Amino acid sequence: MVKKRSADSEAEYEGTDLIVRYLDSGMEELIAYVDEYGADESGARLAYTVDGPAGESNGVSLLVLDTRVRTVLDAEREMTYARLTWGGDPDEQVETALDALAVLKGKDDDELTERVNAVLLWPAVSDGSEPLVLDPRPEGNEEDEGADEDSESSDVAAGADANGYGLPTERVLSEKGALRWSPDATRLFVETRLQHPAPSALCEPTKKKQGEADEEGEGEEEDEDEGPTIVQMATRVSDDGRPLGPEEVSGGVCPEFVADVDIWHVGDERIQSIQESRATADRNRTHTGAIHIEGGGELRFVQLADETMETVQITDDGRSAIGADNRAYRSDWRPNYQDLYLVDVETGDRTLILEQQLRTLGFDPDGKHFLYWKDRDVWSYDLEAAQHRNLSADAPVNFENELFDRFGEKPPYGIAGWATNGDAIVMHRYDLYRVSLDGDATENLTQGFGQENKIRFRVIDMDLDEDEFDLSKPLYLSAYGEWTKKAGFYRLDGGDLEELVFDDARYGNLTKAEDADVAIFARQDFETFPDFWWSDLGHESRVQITDANPQQAEYNWGRRILFDYYTSDGIRKQGTLAIPDDYEEGERRPMLINYYEQNSQNLHSYPTPRFQGSPNFAGYVSDGYLVMQPDIHFRIGPSHEHMLESIELALDAVIEMGYVDPDRVALHGHSYSGQGSTYIATHSNRFAAIVAGAAATNLVSDFNALWGGGNNAHSYDIYGQGRLGTDLYSDFELYVDQSAVHHAADMNTPLLLLHGEDDATVRWMHSVEFYNGLRWFGKDVTLLSYPGEGHGLRQYENQKDFQIRTRQFINHHLRGAPTPAWMESGRTFIQKERAIEMMKNDEKGNGGGTGESRSPSPPLNPYFP
Repeated sequence: MVKKRSADSEAEYEGTDLIVRYLDSGMEELIAYVDEYGADESGARLAYTVDGPAGESNGVSLLVLDTRVRTVLDAEREMTYARLTWGGDPDEQVETALDALAVLKGKDDDELTERVNAVLLWPAVSDGSEPLVLDPRPEGNEEDEGADEDSESSDVAAGADANGYGLPTERVLSEKGALRWSPDATRLFVETRLQHPAPSALCEPTKKKQGEADEEGEGEEEDEDEGPTIVQMATRVSDDGRPLGPEEVSGGVCPEFVADVDIWHVGDERIQSIQESRATADRNRTHTGAIHIEGGGELRFVQLADETMETVQITDDGRSAIGADNRAYRSDWRPNYQDLYLVDVETGDRTLILEQQLRTLGFDPDGKHFLYWKDRDVWSYDLEAAQHRNLSADAPVNFENELFDRFGEKPPYGIAGWATNGDAIVMHRYDLYRVSLDGDATENLTQGFGQENKIRFRVIDMDLDEDEFDLSKPLYLSAYGEWTKKAGFYRLDGGDLEELVFDDARYGNLTKAEDADVAIFARQDFETFPDFWWSDLGHESRVQITDANPQQAEYNWGRRILFDYYTSDGIRKQGTLAIPDDYEEGERRPMLINYYEQNSQNLHSYPTPRFQGSPNFAGYVSDGYLVMQPDIHFRIGPSHEHMLESIELALDAVIEMGYVDPDRVALHGHSYSGQGSTYIATHSNRFAAIVAGAAATNLVSDFNALWGGGNNAHSYDIYGQGRLGTDLYSDFELYVDQSAVHHAADMNTPLLLLHGEDDATVRWMHSVEFYNGLRWFGKDVTLLSYPGEGHGLRQYENQKDFQIRTRQFINHHLRGAPTPAWMESGRTFIQKERAIEMMKNDEKGNGGGTGESRSPSPPLNPYFP
């Protein structure tokens, strides 16, 4: 099936042609003005909605594909049909549920903000019966359509049930959220929204005086309209004597004016910039409800979520739900805590089960247990018994992620999945563990081999249709050596752990064929492009099936080795060193260092050459440079200082290995490591040149500044990547100390800065501020400022420009290459304009540079005055 795109972008209808091709005969059938469509689970029937010109033929129809018989299920002029949804879950094996179909049907009203929808339900569409209909606006009951604008009450029991179904009168069934059948098709989950009058209906303009003519100059003799009444400023009051703001409606009459002003109130749950960035989501936010199909086809509605509890997570069987209320914890910077409630799907009643909870792990497949992470343990809440149980208290290993190096609660390593009988979960650290829900002892499935050899095992999901692992059958595992960086696959069969392949490479996901015991996977290392391989499941026979990068043989390449270093407090860390193929024993080569938190896990990653907003590392190795990428050991606090410590210790290790010339080392970092690089430029003299992109150089001003999403840096600095662990006002000296701009006088290293002028993540002014500080002290700094670019370079010309200038900068300072003009004397703004204009003329003259070559002539110099 192929649905055509609309040829008329201004059409007032959504339908376009749908082409159905019958593969057995090659015949095609065209259905006009189709909006939504979908096949049932068997693929035998196609349901679709029609939305055509003037709504003349709008409706929902069913096409039986083998007989090509079409049936109109419902049709009504000018109505919009939306959220067409088939029911059933093949895994539940409820055959009748696969025959269920539902759709919303409604019409927009200019006087209301929300479309007023009915929902049509066919629990068994094949029997040809009429749909069950929940219509909140039955004929003769269409008054009181919109809730009062100021009435935001969402108490489920508060709204009068004028429609007889249980749907509060202030709510509508919304097409802005999806429909979902329960697996047995006894209930349909829908989304609702509060209804409001449209803005145009909130007030009336000043009434015409008696005798006033209408717009055409006709009408009864009335007094002329003297325009809006001018009142003395700040004197309008409400009926209760409260002063009215300029935008407030009084007595149903529109105010004189409304200004475009944002009011940043200290009591706002979210600051105005966040409100603005979330406005589209908030305008379309829906709340879940359930429609129960009772005996005799009666429909009963229950509201599950609302403004006091915005989200609910429903079990796969649709019988239970957990709701989350975060209102008490909304903050610019605190963790995303929430109170959790057990929600009765039948009644909507809520029972508090957890307060101030941070991390949840979801339902079991049967919907009987809800898992969460608290106090460094995995807990289960039994929905039927209403009991909490600590599942991991007696486990032989702690599942807390010890590698998590940020401030605040550490998360778990995670859950691999559920055992098929639902009585246990499979968790991982190095080994895999069966953790029982009923208190049985935790079982180490891989019998300690992972812990002993520091190999991380993870279960590969070989059957995407299954939600659980059958522990009585073989499991296929991915394997990764924490210190060796080797990778591969193992097979776990009962208590037997078998290595299938484990070598110095990086492997992609093992994907099994649906009906055969074979699989494909990608394999790569620093020297080998990630081509695809075919293998039997035992990996006794493997065949490479693609060769996507043969041109690499034409270039000088290299190899990458792993090395260890130790921090000042004895912590073992690692790094990688890429060495050119033409390196000869005993040489001391120039070296470029690149870093960003952890990198040693990429020892066997293939470095694809490409233009981007950071150096092309494969190109540097090909050109004879060493490239080092060290892991950084972070503690909470002065994170930039920790970067410097790790980089210098890793550098010492490589120097001791005899590869690098210590006087010819350059450093590069971007974003978080960019700000670390500017700090290092002001605190170390060990580098011949430093390149820093999109760097926050002033953490003091950045703390309260706004990022692109409208949020400030409070959470980022305290709990996030910044790792400072405290706020600006509690430790002002820390923020000053870690800010490169406050140490501008101490920089003695040539520095090349990169920043996009439209960067919404790290404000462009950070680089400008640092540049101006360094300029004040006469330091060697150049800022490459790219108009229209964001946090990373996206335009091809800018990516290529940065690559060339960075290579020239590093070649000059590490190899003594001649100084290009832009480094020696810069380029004026007018020179830039002339150069751009020169290329425009050149493109006009030779067809954009793709025509025949021209006769040699002296190159134009864009740097003329």
